[in-house]
Amino acid sequence: MAFEKTTSMIYQSDVNADKDIVYEDSGLLKTYTSYYCGDVVLFKLLNQPGWPIEFVSSNIVNLLKYSKEEIESGHISYLDLVHPQDRNKLKKKIEFFESHKKVTASSGTYRFITKDKKIKFIRLNSIISRSQQGTIKDIQGQCIDITADLKSTEELKHSKLTFQTAFNICGSIHMIIDLETRKIIDVNKTFLKVMGYSRKEVVGQTAGDILQMDKKNREIIENDIPEERDG
Repeated sequence: MAFEKTTSMIYQSDVNADKDIVYEDSGLLKTYTSYYCGDVVLFKLLNQPGWPIEFVSSNIVNLLKYSKEEIESGHISYLDLVHPQDRNKLKKKIEFFESHKKVTASSGTYRFITKDKKIKFIRLNSIISRSQQGTIKDIQGQCIDITADLKSTEELKHSKLTFQTAFNICGSIHMIIDLETRKIIDVNKTFLKVMGYSRKEVVGQTAGDILQMDKKNREIIENDIPEERDG
């Protein structure tokens, strides 16, 4: 399925911030061709009351558990598939498309509800097809499931938070040192309390620099410096 050539402007919704960006097309997006690719689901919405779904690829069943026939029957609107808390956001985006006739493409992330009531984070990449007068004829594009990617990101954040908490509540002094440059990347709160430095004073210094500054606590610091290893 090939989409019409687009000109002048692209619309993008920032994934990490609830704000929208409009910018001029630099020529990179002139023709947008969609195709079946793994879990990528294709769709087409008509500019009619309720924005009915005229077409969806058959692999929609893998994404949302609804069959192609169920989606195209007209009994399920695109908003029925979107999480209630994201529906207004998506409606406002379409209203934006209607009032800004130079916008021809969009990308944004929304929560969708599957037939078995599970939440999935879906990336929508869309092309807005317009008449010569600028009126929207239809919206065509791709749905990409990014739930696993977001879950991995959240797990990584949690892991970092867990480590940082343990690092700071530890009763002995600890430093994180770059083994190539030997510079201090971070120190825990116990280090700052025992040594009497601020984090700003020690981060970026080498352990040797600290030893020269504070001979009183030389032995404490030396015990915390990792030995260099060959190879």
